[in-house]
Amino acid sequence: MIVIFEAIAMVAAIVTVTWYCYKRRRRQRNGSVTGGANKGKYGVSGGGAREGEMVVFDFDQGCKIKVDDLLKSSAELLGKGSVGTTYKVKMDGSDVVVVVKRVWERKKRREVDEWLCVIGGLTHSNIVSLSAYYNSKDELLLVYDFLPNGSLHSLLHENRGPGRTPLDWSTRLKLASDAAKGLAFLHSYNKPKLFHGNLTSSNIVVDQLGNARISDIGLQQLLHTPFFINNAYKAPELKLNNNFSQRKFTHKCDVYSFGVVLLEILTGKIMETGDGESSMRRQMEQEEMPWEVFDFELLRDRELEEEMRALLQVAFMCLAALPKDRPKMSIIHRMIEDIRTKGSIDGSINSIMSNLSSDSSPSLS
Repeated sequence: MIVIFEAIAMVAAIVTVTWYCYKRRRRQRNGSVTGGANKGKYGVSGGGAREGEMVVFDFDQGCKIKVDDLLKSSAELLGKGSVGTTYKVKMDGSDVVVVVKRVWERKKRREVDEWLCVIGGLTHSNIVSLSAYYNSKDELLLVYDFLPNGSLHSLLHENRGPGRTPLDWSTRLKLASDAAKGLAFLHSYNKPKLFHGNLTSSNIVVDQLGNARISDIGLQQLLHTPFFINNAYKAPELKLNNNFSQRKFTHKCDVYSFGVVLLEILTGKIMETGDGESSMRRQMEQEEMPWEVFDFELLRDRELEEEMRALLQVAFMCLAALPKDRPKMSIIHRMIEDIRTKGSIDGSINSIMSNLSSDSSPSLS
């Protein structure tokens, strides 16, 4: 479906901005990481976020593009969500392709600018960095790199049937590790504390190197009223009070959501009702960890069962009813890496939790 940003173009000014283009794209292909959780340096074009001006986080120098070139380019509608509408935009006369998210109702402009400067300073091989944004009285546009390989959700649930190749186990385990590493990096940011707030399999996307990246970081912070995440991914403590403003979102809420993502990876099923974890526990108690709980696409190789059981244990740790009983994402990442390299979690889970909790946070570069 092809649409034109006609309404947006009305507010565009012809402003030349420094674009991230070639060098940043080359660096991402090489899988390198810059910046740090507490040292996110960013450049802002034009000296600040003035009305109707594009702000670009220019870690590298590259080609120059006019703002109205972006706004007037034809765009393919990718989808609508609780935050806004997402488009795939191919710049006219260029091979540059970006994703533009048009955000609906949001907070005051200054608050949005301050928050986006924090988000724009984040760069890591397992997150989708904010490349630029456009914030005027009438519009808020967020610009990201376009990653052509789709989301974890589409790879798990829309890649089945004749002529299609479903995700194999090693790929699923790698994507789980990548996503855990990206989320651990986000949680390592201290001032301010950062969390995702809406983690699902749909906003874990895969880049051209086959690496998983966390997208749509912190978008709920832009809105007047925080949006409700998919109920299946929502931590129990967020369901206790009907007044959303009285609910305190923490890192452990992200951990719970990640546990649901792990269940999707293991079962190949979409968790829609929020009770997938409890129903799986009941089935396991009745049948002593049945092989059949796992995705039928993985049933061809019984040698993988130990690794799959180990990842299921990690998922259940993430899904603990009490936030204090859920491990940190840095610990989760280490355990998934143990499964990848050793085929199991090294040592008992209790000893791992005890030992790692006293460790300093690992380097996540």
